[in-house]
Amino acid sequence: MSRTQLAFALDKIDSESDLRAVVAALLGEEKQPVTPALLSSTRRLIREGHDPLGEAYSRIFSAATRRETGTTFTPPAIVAQMLDLASVQLPAPKRIVDCGAGSGRFTLATLRRFRTAHVIACELNPLLALVIQASAQAAGLSSRLEIVTADFRELELSPCDGPTLFIGNPPYVRHHDIEPRWKRWYQAGLAAHAVAGSQLAGLHLHFFLRARQLAQAGDAGCFITSAEWLDVNYGVSLRQLLLNGLGGRTVHLFPAAQSLFADALTTSAITTFQVGGNFPGIGFVGSPSPNRQITHWVPARELHQARAWSAFAQTQPAAATEATAQLGDYFKISRGQVTGLNRVWIASGSRGNTPPRYPPRACFPPSPTPTKSLLSLASRSPMRGSCGAWSTCPPTSTRYHSASAQLWPNFSPGPSARAHGEAMSSAIANRGGASASRRRRPSS
Repeated sequence: MSRTQLAFALDKIDSESDLRAVVAALLGEEKQPVTPALLSSTRRLIREGHDPLGEAYSRIFSAATRRETGTTFTPPAIVAQMLDLASVQLPAPKRIVDCGAGSGRFTLATLRRFRTAHVIACELNPLLALVIQASAQAAGLSSRLEIVTADFRELELSPCDGPTLFIGNPPYVRHHDIEPRWKRWYQAGLAAHAVAGSQLAGLHLHFFLRARQLAQAGDAGCFITSAEWLDVNYGVSLRQLLLNGLGGRTVHLFPAAQSLFADALTTSAITTFQVGGNFPGIGFVGSPSPNRQITHWVPARELHQARAWSAFAQTQPAAATEATAQLGDYFKISRGQVTGLNRVWIASGSRGNTPPRYPPRACFPPSPTPTKSLLSLASRSPMRGSCGAWSTCPPTSTRYHSASAQLWPNFSPGPSARAHGEAMSSAIANRGGASASRRRRPSS
């Protein structure tokens, strides 16, 4: 019945004016006629735990439009999962802050779950703030709700005689669309915690910092964000903050193939934290994991030294044998680009009857290549010297130049191509590698 009602409501709410009319009617401020059937269906859906107003908003405003402000609504199953995680840290929070509340999915869910908590929904978009108010009133949950129409970075909180839970799905806005003043605010705020900040950080990292600034010892948080901060350079600041006062507890990484948001193609991670706790490490969870149980616990000392964190949530592969080993079992390969030279060292396959543009002796398959095949290939001219040198680097080496850069001059059919190969080798040497690699630790 609910699915039929939801379809009915969405069919009737197909413009911004329709949405505003239904919101006004739910608030008892009817400005234009709304049919009793539509009003009744919408109210019933909200009371059953659905979000018809948020669904309508997503249909009315395109993904491209919502992407400008990072507005993406969290699936109900993820909301429920995050409430379970938050309950482990704070079984009875005194106050809850929904940071970047959107259509109010976390707001209403926390009002239902934590029956005595005061909930603050902070949302910058005035229309969505009205949607939250209308949904809460229709659900009969507005008495413990406070709505603040503001940027979360500007939110101020009054003193509270109990713990506060910060929860939500911070908006994903890339640094290109963040005002310079906020980038300066981010760096200055991190500096106060002895952490260096990058102006390349996205808006979701700003939300972690503001939560840290507002929180008192014992307060907790649970955010779902893009997972890229686990590995990229600008994510170092958040990784350090989690180990330096923010109190990182767990990181739940979803696999790249599991897209949680229909309108956002990104790998997601849930991060939980408890401010002021002196925790000896962080638990990592990789999907699939039954009931989101911790699969790896990593000491803080190792996290401080690690250049990337996502690998801690991955299942460790079985030790490779000589027969099954691939290049990736021994080296970590980072592929990149050398501007203007890709056509020299990346060859596309033949199309139709068009022969390849490169001589067969200059073409070889990319990794992953079984080790035995690579060694066999290395035993044949003209690759013997270069490939052998590359595959037997001294143990103290940590970075190696691209095999293709070293091999290309040997393959050159003429002076022009040889010049390209030498230019590429020079660019790699000066810029750190078109395809850099480092040795992996042996599997045990």
